[in-house]
Amino acid sequence: GSGGLGLLLADWLVHEGAKHIVLLSRRGKPSAAVAATDLWQRLTAASNTSFKVHCLAADVSKKDDCERLFQQLAESIPDAPVKGIFHAAGVLEDATLNNQTKDNITKVYLPKVMGAWYLHELSQTWPLPLDHFMMFSSVASMLGN
Repeated sequence: GSGGLGLLLADWLVHEGAKHIVLLSRRGKPSAAVAATDLWQRLTAASNTSFKVHCLAADVSKKDDCERLFQQLAESIPDAPVKGIFHAAGVLEDATLNNQTKDNITKVYLPKVMGAWYLHELSQTWPLPLDHFMMFSSVASMLGN
């Protein structure tokens, strides 16, 4: 994603030699707060030198969006096969457990769980030469926020 965790991961991947980083979010661009960070400025300023940062829009909780994303990647970066998927999608619906609603739980569940499933399923269908498939979560899911 294009949030804080996604940027830290992108920075690490660049240092590890990744040539193409795809930051995926529902909006397709970072929030104003993230875009103002030193890390974002550094990544985008250096992009196009030894690596390229691609910002794309898709909602991983929707299988059609994931299918479109995989097709878009195959067409727009044909010389750079997807070698890793790092799934950090998340929606925050802060409330104590007794104040959670079915809608809140669904909003959190869909991008995290169904997004992971759709990415896995499609990575098998294409098939992708993955070296990594990593999923991130938060201790807040266990302890609350």
